[in-house]
Amino acid sequence: MMGYGADKGVIPRICESLFYFVERTGKPDMYKVDACYLEVYNENISDLLCPPAKEEDIVILSPKERMKLEEKIKKMIRNKNDEADIQRLRVQLDPSLAKKNAEALAPRVREDPEKGVVVDNLKHFAVTCFGDCEKLLDEGLGNRTVGSTAMNASSSRSHCVFTLELVQVEKKATSKITLVDLAGSEKTETAKTEGQGLLEGININKSLSCLGQCIGALAKAAMKKDAEDSKKSPEQLAAEAKAKEDEKAAREAADERARKKAAAKADSK
Repeated sequence: MMGYGADKGVIPRICESLFYFVERTGKPDMYKVDACYLEVYNENISDLLCPPAKEEDIVILSPKERMKLEEKIKKMIRNKNDEADIQRLRVQLDPSLAKKNAEALAPRVREDPEKGVVVDNLKHFAVTCFGDCEKLLDEGLGNRTVGSTAMNASSSRSHCVFTLELVQVEKKATSKITLVDLAGSEKTETAKTEGQGLLEGININKSLSCLGQCIGALAKAAMKKDAEDSKKSPEQLAAEAKAKEDEKAAREAADERARKKAAAKADSK
């Protein structure tokens, strides 16, 4: 998925191609792209581009340094800076807040009725070219959890998810692509892991097994639908396809009316 050196993998190739086609439209300003990068390690999620502060990195400040930091925090609050950045500075004033803030700001998965699966508290970064994506990927990989096993000296001990979201400004349409770099399954006897490494391997294999079950269920559902469709006449299939198109058109029309209504309300203010 990532590749090595000049031999680029799927993720950097897709990032490069995305901006190539954006430039070819001749209207690059009509598109906005943002990216986020998360890690799934031992069934827990963390932000690879905004990792939580480590307790060993926290230094007790002198009174003079504390006053300067307090003023900086007040200024950030007045300027309405990102709350996560403010909280990280507050931790330096009171190290006991580190654990509490880490739990409050930890990314959380939930299902939204309109957007589908979303991750709260995940930091998104605007990217305007392939170089921006490269920097984020490099930073994320530097924060990724790796370890050494008998099979691999730098084995990935987590799954990583890199997401790109493309917004067409004029159409107000959004597209999203989610790219997943999975850790490889491993056998304990060949990897020769123990302790924390063994726990990591168990969680990796468990999550890959769950993924396999999901894919199997989707394939089974698709086969069942194909079998049902094969019993229908061409007229029935055409009628169902038309009904779906009509439903999609009605939904798009309703969305457009809602956008116009919101725009009119904003103009009236």
